[in-house]
Amino acid sequence: MSVWSITGYVRWLVQIWAVSMIASCGGGGGGDASSAPLPAPTRGVPPPPTFTEVTETFLVQTAVSMGTYQGGCPGLGPIALATHVSTCIDAIARVTRDGRPFDIAGIPAGVWNAVVLGSLTRTSGPFHDSETGEVTSIDFQRVVVGTVESVDAAHARLSALGQQIYVTDKTQVYGDGTIADLAVGDRIAVSGFFSPDGEVVATAIVRDTDGTGFVLRGILHFDQLGQLRIGGFLVPGHWDYSWDGFPGSAPAEGDPALLMSELESLQFIGGAWNAGPQDIRILAGMISSRASLSAMSVAGRLVDCTFFRCDDLPQAQVGTLVADVQAANAGRVELLASTTDRIAVTGPVDAVDVPNRSLSVLGFPVQVQPATVVADDTLGPKQIDDIRIGDVVSAIGGPVGDLLVAGRIDTHADGASILTRVAEYADPDIRVLRRTIHTDAMTVVFEDCVGQRDQGWLFDVAADSLIYELRVGLVREPAGEIRAARIDADAGACRPWDY
Repeated sequence: MSVWSITGYVRWLVQIWAVSMIASCGGGGGGDASSAPLPAPTRGVPPPPTFTEVTETFLVQTAVSMGTYQGGCPGLGPIALATHVSTCIDAIARVTRDGRPFDIAGIPAGVWNAVVLGSLTRTSGPFHDSETGEVTSIDFQRVVVGTVESVDAAHARLSALGQQIYVTDKTQVYGDGTIADLAVGDRIAVSGFFSPDGEVVATAIVRDTDGTGFVLRGILHFDQLGQLRIGGFLVPGHWDYSWDGFPGSAPAEGDPALLMSELESLQFIGGAWNAGPQDIRILAGMISSRASLSAMSVAGRLVDCTFFRCDDLPQAQVGTLVADVQAANAGRVELLASTTDRIAVTGPVDAVDVPNRSLSVLGFPVQVQPATVVADDTLGPKQIDDIRIGDVVSAIGGPVGDLLVAGRIDTHADGASILTRVAEYADPDIRVLRRTIHTDAMTVVFEDCVGQRDQGWLFDVAADSLIYELRVGLVREPAGEIRAARIDADAGACRPWDY
């Protein structure tokens, strides 16, 4: 039964029942020829449906979502794999944290970077296709473990061990907390993606209660004095640390490394990421170097661009989040969004703050991160300092407080509008990112697939939480306020419903 879906099995039983009923529908028990039973049908009972199973091994280095799944087993779903596959960690699986044995019960639910080895079994049949997974080893990886040195909620970032740590709308801070719950002096452990300059896009931030040492993962640099640094952190007395695994028998410029103070060790964590023995191999992380369209490394690991077709992503630059994928002998490189696309603000730029990587678009504050892709109509890589006041851009991302943390900024946009699934309603106004959008008698309201509505309908439906998405055309008033000229509301009229 484990191979068949319940629905498929029931359908097969129904087929057998129907054929048997046809076979039994002859006449009564008279002795003459007219009442003789009909010949038995020649078709007989159909054979049971056939299923095929294909098992593939995978090696994934990316963010995984830990939680409790059906049956109470710890599970994970690699974001660059099939997201609908939930895999159980076998009781005999090797579980480590930063390469050292660790009790998986000590890993809080949330999104964690990890290296996962396991297998996927795909079952195909006439009624149902399914996938199941099994994890044989998993190493949870922390990027920063140390003391908070500063908190800058206005720009959705903090610092620890000299590293700038950015939060997004998907970052889990102390479980269900926010960046406002962090304070200078807190000891924290951070999971996420690191840039070559020591900037981190966090996937999870938890309180560290394990000890007083520190952990730092990143790209090594030697300053003009020959001192070893990881981002803004000066490695104290690195010559006193044990060196493990470095190709040149010693740390070198650009090497990815793991620094663990309690072990007094500096470990090489790089190496090429090319085709391997696994059927599926996925490396997700920030681009740490890109000399050309066909020369790239991710998280310090050299990527075989002849295999992974790096030139398919001309807009990807140093700091962009990408996933290198090898699956079924077809390699590809994909962009990973650092935020969910829940809000898109389009309009003229009011202000540009290059040092803090922030913009103001139609008065909405927009935070740019190392992983934010800035692209023009040629899809060429750009930076925030290429954006000028008065340019019309489209910033797409998710909310952190009253900030829009951008995963992407398109500099070839036009018009003035906002697309959002996150809004507050107080007739006659709508609030997005804690900014008020006024409606008045000139505002036209439409419901998708229905037509024009009055404004009362909009706020009545909003009170029942039936609006999935708003598309609002905006007009900026001379006083700086913004007004809704047209509102298109998706309240489900176009959506197919499953009963």
